Amino acid sequence: MTFKEYIEQLSRFSHRLDGTRQNRDGAALIKEHFEKFGWTTRQQYFRVPGTLALGISLNLIPLLLIFFFLRHHTIPALVLFAVVLISLWGELNFSFHFLRNLLPRHQSTNIEASLEPEDNDDPVIIVSAHHDTPQTGFLYETLAEGMAPSLRALPPPFNRMFFPLIAGGILLGIGMAIQPAAEWHLVLKQICTWVSVSVLGIALLLILQWGVSSPSPGANDNSSGILVLMELARRFAGNKPGRINVKLLATGAEEAGFFGVKAYIRVLKKQTRQRPFFINIDSVGGGKLNWGIAEECLARIDYPVEGLRVLEKLEATGAVPELDKTCIIAPTDSSQIAISGFPVLTMIGLKDNAIPPNYHKRSDTFDKLDLQNLTRVTDTIEAFIRNFPDKSF
Repeated sequence: MTFKEYIEQLSRFSHRLDGTRQNRDGAALIKEHFEKFGWTTRQQYFRVPGTLALGISLNLIPLLLIFFFLRHHTIPALVLFAVVLISLWGELNFSFHFLRNLLPRHQSTNIEASLEPEDNDDPVIIVSAHHDTPQTGFLYETLAEGMAPSLRALPPPFNRMFFPLIAGGILLGIGMAIQPAAEWHLVLKQICTWVSVSVLGIALLLILQWGVSSPSPGANDNSSGILVLMELARRFAGNKPGRINVKLLATGAEEAGFFGVKAYIRVLKKQTRQRPFFINIDSVGGGKLNWGIAEECLARIDYPVEGLRVLEKLEATGAVPELDKTCIIAPTDSSQIAISGFPVLTMIGLKDNAIPPNYHKRSDTFDKLDLQNLTRVTDTIEAFIRNFPDKSF
């Protein structure tokens, strides 16, 4: 098969938004494709509370309600405000979901494919890509692409995507806590409260609109990664890499907050006897190809250094081409892999060294995919695996 034939299969779906029938049918197609080339597949099911946009909104709304209706009851308001602010921090940091767990849950799935038995002692490399597609909204259709290069140029923590939300929440809490003892105290209180209310109010409107927006076709984000997995399945089925146990992993619910990869890692930590090496593929159907070696969330997440060391060894020998290394400003599945301590690298295509082309837009369609990029990514990852140096990581 060719990339054009793979694209014809995936383009049958106008989107694969997590929790929808089209997402389930897309996952079934991926599983069928792996099995057609002789890979043994395993599906892992897990539950997801709502969407990321609704989860964030469910934290922002109480912050504003506490300010408008309880701010004159200073101590109770501040205690309640602090609890919700902690919940917002967990949501934006993708680490815990207090209020979001109130939302109805839907089922999602990961699809893992392997050629070797589970008790194989060879080094394990897991090549992953998420199979769900995102929602769009005014935030992405109009603002994100223009603002991303400017965001990239700012110093930390101002260059972090969710910084305005958490900063607005903290500033609003400070404004509520100030008890004016002088005229300038009152001025400071008013500045803190109304600037933060404006920031949070505008953000809430944008995020709510994002939460009810139409889905993106998701050709680049992330059908492109799934297309590479499909081609790797074909290549390795006909010519297995020696002394390397390759697994292909299509994760669900990445756009909802990395629920798929987190569910996979929980099981992996209990079952594996080895420390696998991850290569994550995200949005490689356009833009300039980069190796992601860190990510910006609310805090910078540096990938374990073993991944970069292996990459540098392979580049030094000419086994794989040299690409730019970057810190990704929009987090991916790799953030959770890195937090778990597994070596990981991310292959990603970026526009203006910021975000992928057509990021979360309705214009992210299959006719815009760069087939040369897809071939180059597949060749690079295949070469990486076939020339993987040793077990030193």
